[in-house]
Amino acid sequence: GETLTTNTLKITYKSSADDKGAQYFPAASGNKIIKLTFEIENISSTDQIVSVYDFKCYSDDVASSAYYYGDNGLSTQLFLPAESTGNVYFEVPQNANSIDVEYETNYWSGNKAIFVVK
Repeated sequence: GETLTTNTLKITYKSSADDKGAQYFPAASGNKIIKLTFEIENISSTDQIVSVYDFKCYSDDVASSAYYYGDNGLSTQLFLPAESTGNVYFEVPQNANSIDVEYETNYWSGNKAIFVVK
């Protein structure tokens, strides 16, 4: 339920859950797929683009791979006024002690927000 507010977007972390993944693209042995659901609202005066590529995941401080075969992936152009809900997926170790997902709030400055999943 955490909400990040930038100059252009309100991003609300709605939920996370384990996901079975696509039938022909299972997680590697010892890994699992996690699904994170976000609600994005455009609060700027111009259209905005949000993509699954804006998110990065770290499990126990090691980069985890994005998983692109899930349903309702969060990649959208938000016109005015607009909001959208979608999912971001990652493949993480089954026994990870911590899982953090970063969203880059500003490409030029490198500023990031961190959503703590576990």
